[in-house]
Amino acid sequence: MSNINANMTGNIAILSSPDRRYLEVLEDNKGLAFREQKINDRARFTVKQGSNNKIQLVSLATNKYVNMYYINDVKCEGDGGGLSMGIVLLTNGLVNLTITGYQGQDGRTAFLSNEAGNVSYNGSLAVRDLENENCRFIIENL
Repeated sequence: MSNINANMTGNIAILSSPDRRYLEVLEDNKGLAFREQKINDRARFTVKQGSNNKIQLVSLATNKYVNMYYINDVKCEGDGGGLSMGIVLLTNGLVNLTITGYQGQDGRTAFLSNEAGNVSYNGSLAVRDLENENCRFIIENL
């Protein structure tokens, strides 16, 4: 596993591994989930370059940034900026999307997962302290 320079640009889709479901913005235009195995308009994101070799994602369907609540739930309702994520290259073309530097993390690196987050946030993705198979993604250039 190695960190890579976040020079990813353009429009992308993110698939969970191993079930190959696309990350998409839910119909409420805020929530996120990995649902369909066929791409749709709600599964398209553009990459914005953040600081410190990190990226931010903006939904092409809603023009909202992917953002984080506290340190453990990710949604897609940010207006003027979003969650900055690092990219870790794994084997077989998989990546981790990492989250560091946020208040309450105490210097730890966290990992975006494909699992549902806290039900009170109505459609968030969970952030995990330990990397596992639910934190591995495929990036598809569009």
